[in-house]
Amino acid sequence: MTYCSASDQFSYFSSVEFNSLGYHSLGAIAIPFHILGAYCIIFKTPQTMRSVKWPMLSYHILTTLVDVMFGFMVCPYVIAPFSIMLPSGVLQVLGVYGGVQVYVGIMSVEIMAVSMVQIVENRYMILRSGNLRWQKIRIPWFCLNYSFASLATLPMYLEIPKDQGSAKSDIFVRKFHRAYIIQIGCPFTFMVIPFSMILFEYFSMSFNQTVNNIALLMIASYGLSSTIMMLLVHSPYRKFLKEQLSELFGIQKMARNQTVNVIIPSVGSMKSRINLV
Repeated sequence: MTYCSASDQFSYFSSVEFNSLGYHSLGAIAIPFHILGAYCIIFKTPQTMRSVKWPMLSYHILTTLVDVMFGFMVCPYVIAPFSIMLPSGVLQVLGVYGGVQVYVGIMSVEIMAVSMVQIVENRYMILRSGNLRWQKIRIPWFCLNYSFASLATLPMYLEIPKDQGSAKSDIFVRKFHRAYIIQIGCPFTFMVIPFSMILFEYFSMSFNQTVNNIALLMIASYGLSSTIMMLLVHSPYRKFLKEQLSELFGIQKMARNQTVNVIIPSVGSMKSRINLV
């Protein structure tokens, strides 16, 4: 039997108001970063990364979708471990059926997870220059995965990449893989920790709504943290961001902004001045 401690008190941090405010705040902070991230992927991705450009953009768009769903559209207020979800977002205000909101929210997370795997699969196909055995099963494999999320998104991911990447090197591949692991792995802690907290509540048969709210807000911050890590770990985006921040705050190197005029007197003028003396 699930129980609450006798000393537990229902505070503001356990309320729907705090939950909604946290979602809206995270969403408002995340949207500008998502726009900046999409701009960098579309316009600042170098030729050496062109083969992974569109899978990265797809993953970024779906990550943004998850943030929009959590931050504005659904704003789930989860009561664990009872598996009860009370939506408090825009869709609830519009009168959308709660079951539809749950389905859309879960579907967006599932699609994002599959697109995360697709980036790794895309790199595998390029590095192996088209594995014939995998080519035979990759389409059914993607069909199986995306059918669990949404059948409508299948056409985006079934195309086999034709570009095999002519300008790739071992150093670049290692750097990209390392950057991608950091981009995905570090924000993934925002998923592991809150799910661990909820599972602990479930198996210990205890209840703390404040913990539930904080756990859901951590999950909702995954998209923001993933976009920030993408901008920091990939050198083309990091370089562009550094240049823009330098121009914004007027931080420029002395050599770029100032010219120093040095006047060196000629030998003839020095001699004439000596004769006059």
